[in-house]
Amino acid sequence: MTLISRKLTIKGKKEVKFVGAHLPLPLNTYLTMYALVMETSKSAIICNEIDDWMTTQKSVVSETVLVSMLIEKVQDIYASSKGKGDKGLSQFKTAITKELSKKGIDADTIDILLKGVTNG
Repeated sequence: MTLISRKLTIKGKKEVKFVGAHLPLPLNTYLTMYALVMETSKSAIICNEIDDWMTTQKSVVSETVLVSMLIEKVQDIYASSKGKGDKGLSQFKTAITKELSKKGIDADTIDILLKGVTNG
C-alpha cells in the first residue's frame, strides 16, 4: 500500500527517453527521500541537474562540434575497416545507422553523420 507517494504521469511520451543509471545506495536513498518530501519525482530532480550540466557543456563543446567529432570517429572506424568500396560503404552505413539509432541518436543527426563519412 502506497501512503506518501503520488502517481506521476509522463508528459509527451514521444518527447522523452528512458535513461537508466546505477546509483550508489546512499545517493538513491537521499534522492528518494528528497523527492517524497518535495513532492516531485527523482526524474524531475535529475533532469534539472542534467539541464544545468548541458547548458554549461554546450558553452564549451557545442552540438555542432560534437557532430564533427563523431564524424571523425566514424571516418576513422570506416578507414580501418576491411570492407572498402561501394558495397563495403553501404554495409558500414547500415551498421552505423542501426547502432546510432539504438543509442538514441535522431535520424536527422544520423543523416548528417553519414554525409560526413561519404564526403570525408
